[in-house]
Amino acid sequence: MDSLVAALLALTLLVSPPYSLGPLRDLVLRIEGGGGITLFDLAVAISALAMTLRHGITVNRVESKVYLGLLLVVLSRVISVLSSDVASIGMAFSVFKYVECILIVFVCSKCLRDSFARRLFLRILLVGTVVECLSGMALWLEFAERGIFLSTTNLRFEGLFICVVALSSLAGRWTLWRIAVFSTLLGGITASQTRSAAIVAALSVALGVVAMRGVKRWRIVAMAVILSVVIGGVVVYLPSLTGGMTSRMQNLTNTESGTTSVRLSLWARAVGIFLSHPLTGVGSGAFARLDPSDIDGAVQIPFSLAPEPSAAEAGLGTHSVLSGVLAETGILGLLAYLFWWFSAIRVCHRSLRTGPDADDQTVIVAVSCFCLISLFSDAVYAGSFEYSVMCLLGLLMGRQALSKPIGMSLRSSKALI
Repeated sequence: MDSLVAALLALTLLVSPPYSLGPLRDLVLRIEGGGGITLFDLAVAISALAMTLRHGITVNRVESKVYLGLLLVVLSRVISVLSSDVASIGMAFSVFKYVECILIVFVCSKCLRDSFARRLFLRILLVGTVVECLSGMALWLEFAERGIFLSTTNLRFEGLFICVVALSSLAGRWTLWRIAVFSTLLGGITASQTRSAAIVAALSVALGVVAMRGVKRWRIVAMAVILSVVIGGVVVYLPSLTGGMTSRMQNLTNTESGTTSVRLSLWARAVGIFLSHPLTGVGSGAFARLDPSDIDGAVQIPFSLAPEPSAAEAGLGTHSVLSGVLAETGILGLLAYLFWWFSAIRVCHRSLRTGPDADDQTVIVAVSCFCLISLFSDAVYAGSFEYSVMCLLGLLMGRQALSKPIGMSLRSSKALI
């Protein structure tokens, strides 16, 4: 049962809207005035029932704080909608995303306690991510456009598995297969031109190197040399592939045009809305659904370096969890979010120093570092409440339920790849 649920979650997570851009992007049951029900939503609901019947509802002290934090987040958003002057059905439906986050963490923490189910879950994600990378590179080479084939969720996993392969190499497991996978992941993340995924991947690897004690320096040097050769080969032989990513990276410092200027303006608007609705915010889900003129009393913060974002750009939301929490749920929501955030940080920190038998410790270190960087990216990116991060957090919680503190270990008898 656990393995079946793990496989179902992994398969639907890779392709389900709203993050899907591929052939399955319209496979969603639309609800008038609200959002929609996706394959992944159905899988989570069915899996939650199955895991409740199989394992019951029992949590340890660390898990209870995570669940309490998420419940407080949901409560703060319910209060924000009830107290909003512009409440709508769509805003009410936005609360269900955070309810679903609780179910995702619960399901993954139960079904992924089993080591076989955990490896199956990660391997399905890896295969899907490699397919995304190959398809993305083909799209870029043929149409010279951003290489995103199935889902933007897959781009997050490109960063995760780059970290997994890099840390596995440091642990002494060098094979041509892993080098090939690493090259494919690097090519895919370059073709997609997704700066956030590339930055999170790089920071996760760096954090993992620091977290893994006993790494020999020659291994770090060897990995750096191999990485340099791979990147150099891609730059030399596929200049068209790297040109788009290079250009987008350079635009990060452009505050007069491009996505950075849009984000700065969105953040300024979010701060203005928070100042006008400081206690409970303007309402959960309101920022991406309302025109600024619809929000009474919104403080206008002029930002001379950035143009006013278009309606389509504003529909993206604040592009930052922290500013979104402030604008939509106010101080009440911020306190709930911080409680949840620190609880999630504690789970990741414990995973860096615990394990039942160290058979997959390197993979767990990579997942922990990836989740930590995602949590810290909330100030400038929508990281922690993504379903992919919630699944990985549930994985860490499930493994901790069977763990005892043992310290770090680099040896692994069962590798992911």
